[in-house]
Amino acid sequence: MKRALSLVVALAFVLVAGCQSEPVDDGGSPMIRTLSAAIANAPLDVCVNGQLSIMDIDTGARTAHSEADTQRFEMATGPTGTPCDQTTPVTGLENIGLTPERFSTVVILPDGVSAIQLADDNTPLPTGEAKIRVINMCEDCENVTVTDQDDNVLFTNVAFNNVAEFGYENFAAGTYDFIIKLPDAESTGRIIEGFVIEEGTTYTIFVFGGMDGDAAAFNFTVIEDLRVGIETTSG
Repeated sequence: MKRALSLVVALAFVLVAGCQSEPVDDGGSPMIRTLSAAIANAPLDVCVNGQLSIMDIDTGARTAHSEADTQRFEMATGPTGTPCDQTTPVTGLENIGLTPERFSTVVILPDGVSAIQLADDNTPLPTGEAKIRVINMCEDCENVTVTDQDDNVLFTNVAFNNVAEFGYENFAAGTYDFIIKLPDAESTGRIIEGFVIEEGTTYTIFVFGGMDGDAAAFNFTVIEDLRVGIETTSG
């Protein structure tokens, strides 16, 4: 469903700008990136198939999509500086999809030693439209809701680590403000101001951290996923 919105003022967020986003160019291989919600032992080194793949990835950070082996993807993690043969195997990726030309994101969960794989939508969009999804990895937030300044609900009660709720929604291209709200009515939440959505592009709002005060603070990152382009129509 296409949605048009308007919104408010900003707190803290990291916008991965267009110059760091990726046009769809798969090269015939699985294209996988890593997004970290790890709190335990963060920042992490990440090994894939026994080789150091990512160094010093902190909570809320991500890599670019890169080509992966079509037969094997075995991830292991450890605190920065841990040799690959001493890292801990990551669970949850035993049935990872390694289909050629498929774009996906591996999300490391807050425990730092488990992960999920999410498909990144790389299908072209109608003229004037973009797609956005919300991924909630704030381990004690239960769920988050995204609204506009008029309290119109755009994403409803997106639960922690619930893959079924991490789907994309279509939005009209333009400039938006979003409010990320927590279940606790007294919580301030977070506000995204002046979020520019470009047509033919997909985005992720990634919520991470926690509310207990002893871990990484509740926060979010806005990521431009892929430039998927506009649908072509035959006349």
